[in-house]
Order: sequence, then C-alpha cells, then structure tokens
Amino acid sequence: MLLGLGEGLFETQLTAQNYLDFVFQTTIPLAFIFELPVIIAFLTSIGLIGPGLLVTYRRYAYFILLVLAVILTPADFISDLAMTIPLISLYELSIVISKRIIKKKMKGEKNGDLT
Repeated sequence: MLLGLGEGLFETQLTAQNYLDFVFQTTIPLAFIFELPVIIAFLTSIGLIGPGLLVTYRRYAYFILLVLAVILTPADFISDLAMTIPLISLYELSIVISKRIIKKKMKGEKNGDLT
C-alpha cells in the first residue's frame, strides 16, 4: 500500500542490501545500548564502579545518552526524545540495580560470606 503512494513521482528501490544496512546501522547499536543495566551490574559486581560514581556523574551520563540518541535516530525531535527517555530510564534503573548489588555485598560481608 505504501509503495503505491506517490506512484510516478518516486522510484522505489527495495534491495536486501538497503535492508541489511538499515538493520546494522540502527538495530544492532540500539541493542547494545539497551544492555546498559547488564553492563553496569557486571561492573558493579566486580567492583569497578558503584552507585555513588553513577550518581555523581549522572549529569554527564545524561548528556552522553542524549548525544547517542541524536546520532542513532532520524533527524527529528520526537525520535530523539523517544530514544532519550528510555535511555535515561535505563540509566536510572542501572543505579537502582547497582545499589542492590552493593547492599547484597555488604550484607554478605557482615555475615562472613566473602563471595
């Protein structure tokens, strides 16, 4: 249906290469970005970062996430906003997860469990 829109005005060129380029340029980077909570949980569990660090540098993280959203989405404000809000939410979720991991570690150390 959409392919017939503006018939005669445009030449539709659907190829597998165009589709794969789209997939690799949008879907794959977004999939990695949405792994943010898992990556932060791992880094917290091995002791490289903590919730205090995440809270301290929250302003800079928001800016970096905004820049990533602008780079990865089409050039309109709504798409940028639609990407930025979930990314910031994931960052905040990462802080909560990091706090829980630290709390579990502290509780384990109190009980004598060093794992």
